[in-house]
Amino acid sequence: MRHFIFTFCLLLLSALSVAQPSPTIAVSATPEQYRIDTTYRECLYTSENQVYQMMGCGDKARDSWDVQLEKYYNLLMTVLIAGEREKLKTAQKKWEQYKDSEYAFAGTTYYNLQGPVWKIVALDREVEVVKHRAMELKTYYELLTEKNQDY
Repeated sequence: MRHFIFTFCLLLLSALSVAQPSPTIAVSATPEQYRIDTTYRECLYTSENQVYQMMGCGDKARDSWDVQLEKYYNLLMTVLIAGEREKLKTAQKKWEQYKDSEYAFAGTTYYNLQGPVWKIVALDREVEVVKHRAMELKTYYELLTEKNQDY
């Protein structure tokens, strides 16, 4: 039974990750960012199908992506002019509102389904929301800082 729950969870998380909307701009990942995803998958695999351990894996992944989000937000603020910084602040505040609403909706939706695996799926949705925004901010920063380089 444990093997079935773990396999089901991984298949479900994989399917949901594929279904996530991709950024409208090209996103490149660094080894550090790939490491977050790899560590997350390894943590899920070694959690022995214990829901609380799997939830801990998701918490760590979400928090790691949040660190990346903050890093690129702060870097981006250093290269923008005053008017652009204000637009980014506004966009980030609105994104935070979206994030909170999405967490609430996804949490309610998944928690109403039967079985503990849905708690993990809800947390995985949180991971993907933060990861997506972190990658967007990273891409903006890279575009602005690489514009003076020869191609």
